[in-house]
Amino acid sequence: MVNPSHIKIRSKIIGILLMDARLYRGRSIQECANIIGVTEDVYESYEYGVSSPSLPELESLAYYLKMPLDHFWEDEIISEKGMNDDEIDYEKLIKLRHKIIGTKIQQARTENGLTLERFAELSGVPARTMESYELGETPLPIPELEVISKILNRPLFEFRDQDTILSKAPDMLQITKQLQEMPSDLLAFVMKPINRPYLELARRLSEMSVDKLRAVAEGLLEITL
Repeated sequence: MVNPSHIKIRSKIIGILLMDARLYRGRSIQECANIIGVTEDVYESYEYGVSSPSLPELESLAYYLKMPLDHFWEDEIISEKGMNDDEIDYEKLIKLRHKIIGTKIQQARTENGLTLERFAELSGVPARTMESYELGETPLPIPELEVISKILNRPLFEFRDQDTILSKAPDMLQITKQLQEMPSDLLAFVMKPINRPYLELARRLSEMSVDKLRAVAEGLLEITL
């Protein structure tokens, strides 16, 4: 059965991290609410931990606030990272993501041999509400999704966005960070188009096993002798 205190605590933590990210980026409650298509009261309830956003809503907010999604599973304030803004139809993406997540949940439930009624009982969610989640009609709060993923024995990562532009946000942040930390002379080398063949060769070599690399080295040694 679901531990109610776990959901309450997680909701509070997510709310604090949301508020921290919003204030850091200088965004208003109204702006964030508009992005995910909810009222200001609903969004405020997210920040105060009274209720929680769904995963698609959080994905959109993370992108809008220029935050890696993993930040909301941590307990530290935001770091100074950023990305370029793009014009995105957030509401359309959120609706699509609700349906995708619901379908994945229904599929996993079926594979586990659980009826809707039994699944609802284990998760502590009313059967009608659970059915609405599976149909993508109702946003699924993250704490409940975490509980559901454990019941289904599926990692939460399986429900994360892997298809839309929102899925690229963490990778973009990581690439930006790596470029910023790269020595200036190495960065200049990487950025020159003429050096791309060398970079491609380095990539292929990095993917080889130790035995294959040894064979290549031995072959080069024979050529030079």
